[in-house]
Amino acid sequence: MGSLAWRMTLILMVASGLEDKVFSEDFAGEQVEHQAVLSADENQVIVDNGKTQNSLSAIANQAEDNATAMMEWNIGAPVPPAVESFPGCQCKWNEPGWTCEGSAVFPRSMAGEKCCCCGIYCQRGRRCTDDQCMSIGVDQGDEVREEERKWQEMLKNADFALGDDLPVKIVDLERGRCTNTAIENACRRHQMTPVCDHNSYVAMKRCYSPGLKGTKFYNRHFSHWQSHRQYFGIPEKIERRLPGTCFMANNGNWALSPYSNSHGWTNRGGVWTTNHIPYPPKVRSVSPTDLDNCNKEKWGCWKTFCVSKDPNYNDPNTRR
Repeated sequence: MGSLAWRMTLILMVASGLEDKVFSEDFAGEQVEHQAVLSADENQVIVDNGKTQNSLSAIANQAEDNATAMMEWNIGAPVPPAVESFPGCQCKWNEPGWTCEGSAVFPRSMAGEKCCCCGIYCQRGRRCTDDQCMSIGVDQGDEVREEERKWQEMLKNADFALGDDLPVKIVDLERGRCTNTAIENACRRHQMTPVCDHNSYVAMKRCYSPGLKGTKFYNRHFSHWQSHRQYFGIPEKIERRLPGTCFMANNGNWALSPYSNSHGWTNRGGVWTTNHIPYPPKVRSVSPTDLDNCNKEKWGCWKTFCVSKDPNYNDPNTRR
């Protein structure tokens, strides 16, 4: 701020013919980041790092750019101000919020605990509790408390949160084989939208994908464990319920479902197995007929993921 104030004052002085006068005592008392002098012979501004700019208009342009940047910051900068955390924690901006890694070393009540951060700009799921923040004298404020209240209200009707910020409800399909139509109807009964198996399937305009560019879901399948779903961070108890879950895909009316550590189309015959996955259910394999008939002794009905979102086919970040 000191550097910007100095440049703006310099421009005003030059414009009014006061470039040869000394700064006022008030301004001279302010600390500035750079010192510069005017060279009347070459009409250059020489900055303390030795670089020159060939005219005062260059300085004016730079000051104008800085002022514009400050205006943009005030109306919503891409990266909000840094958040508060604990000694021992390293924090960085990960859209859509701040996250902190490592283990806290102070205060004693937090020593050894996984790092979190305080404030509205922290990612959900990485935010400290009010008590944790107060241990370092930080009040997260009413805005955070109201957001958390709304979030807990949303979770009442959800089975888990995907990526810490997307409540997901697991919904049973009607009896019969899993198809895209059956998935859509199951979610519609709850006024919800199916989750696409892969971000490319948003082109169908019938499902929602969290697979935006730069996220762990991008270009990966929910139905496929190896090198795909294994990176999603889905809770273990939910993973054990996933066999028999089917996801909307783009192959006629057929959907995709986990099969062993890979996936298969729901029109396949033969046994559905859970080989080579880390969190299998108690019953390791079933026939398609068991799922079609909602056999409660096995995996029950076919099921799917539903969310309270509209299909996001217009989001360019879901495209390859």
